Amino acid sequence: MKFDIAHLSDLHFGNPKAHLRRSDVSKALDTVLAQLKAPASLLIISGDITFQGNKEGYKEAAEAIKSAIERHHMPASNVFVCPGNHDIVIEELGNPYFTSFDAWSAQVRNDKFCTFANRPARLIKNEIGDFLLLNTAYHADHKMGLVDLAAVKELLKNESHAPKGEPQRLRVAILHHHIVPVLPEDTSTTRNAYELIGLLDKHGFSAVLHGHQHAILDLTIGQSKMRLSGVGSFGYLTAGYMNSVAVYRGQEGAIERVERYGLTLDSSTGIVQILETN
Repeated sequence: MKFDIAHLSDLHFGNPKAHLRRSDVSKALDTVLAQLKAPASLLIISGDITFQGNKEGYKEAAEAIKSAIERHHMPASNVFVCPGNHDIVIEELGNPYFTSFDAWSAQVRNDKFCTFANRPARLIKNEIGDFLLLNTAYHADHKMGLVDLAAVKELLKNESHAPKGEPQRLRVAILHHHIVPVLPEDTSTTRNAYELIGLLDKHGFSAVLHGHQHAILDLTIGQSKMRLSGVGSFGYLTAGYMNSVAVYRGQEGAIERVERYGLTLDSSTGIVQILETN
């Protein structure tokens, strides 16, 4: 089966200094979703839905995402999301800190399969593959990412490589914080990334998709050639970086091609392809 996956991150709705107007966001979302041509398609959003947990930002994000997937006839269950550090709402005293995020997720997906207030990890299986969604902000520390490895091990304890002779399923981990530092003094990475990578490799994961750094990142690691893929911000202007999204295309349990697009206000579509990687 052929599949296409659009990957967005760091939407930052509710940012008072946002450089994209609502019409710009809608135009860009439409152009991204229009790239999905395969019979099976997904939209992945890897955290930082709002700017500093802004409640109006969640409302705007729900309206924008729901209206976009409806225009493109994408089932709500094909939108996969996880929280980022901007989705930590400290005002929600005690545990959980992700009530607002969960309400937004349930509104977009029409279910609670991507809610994280009481679960630091989720595993969703569908016709395309297995998707492990991680809340790297579960510890409520804005300064770094961390994975609850015990929770991940529990989810994956009965998961292993496909038996010999059977087709390998696509297995993708989705998280907000990046795995590998980008800048020399970067301390906001996923702190227990080494253990996480070993665990994912053991269970046959071929890709890790993330955001947070607002940068285009693409490298492979280990004997399994696990792909670590980061995208730029969708809605936050960062000096020295271009806002961007990615589209992954593949079939039969493997990502075969990555197309990266830069968001721009200088084109009629609001989006321009800037890089292709096989």
